Amino acid sequence: LKCKNKDAGDSPQNVASRSLLTVGKRFTDVIQHAFNANTKSGSLKNIAAHYDLSNAFYELWLDETLTYSSALYDDHEPYLRREGLLVDDGRRGTVDEDASDDVLAAAQRRKLDSLLDKAGVRDGDRILEIGCGWGSLALRCTERFPNCEYVAITISREQLNEASQRLEGKSNA
Repeated sequence: LKCKNKDAGDSPQNVASRSLLTVGKRFTDVIQHAFNANTKSGSLKNIAAHYDLSNAFYELWLDETLTYSSALYDDHEPYLRREGLLVDDGRRGTVDEDASDDVLAAAQRRKLDSLLDKAGVRDGDRILEIGCGWGSLALRCTERFPNCEYVAITISREQLNEASQRLEGKSNA
């Protein structure tokens, strides 16, 4: 096991040369934040600027579940190997195999199943999800529990369109 960036400490010269820039950057960040305040209308604008970039953009780097949060791996070795933090004899899998979308998608489904299990969801339950993203939890829930009633809410138009397409034909969503 090795640590990334173990030699990445800053010299006093680097810190001093950035300090004036840091103050200026902080000032511009405060001004910029004032224009993007999380008021009701500001939040709608901020969400549209972030999540409504395009679904195609997120499909480039998310797996097929379009789950925009951490995954739940049953084995941490593939992640550690992919990040260069585990050097082993190579018998358990290659970096390419460990980095595949299939490995990530399986870990995302494991996380979704874990959430449903921890919430105690059973067939026939009524579920309300606020901030459903692209509908991965709704899709997984309606697959596992075909008789549940699922209502999902999002204020992102792009995410709503994608989630609606993914859940099309599901009578309980």
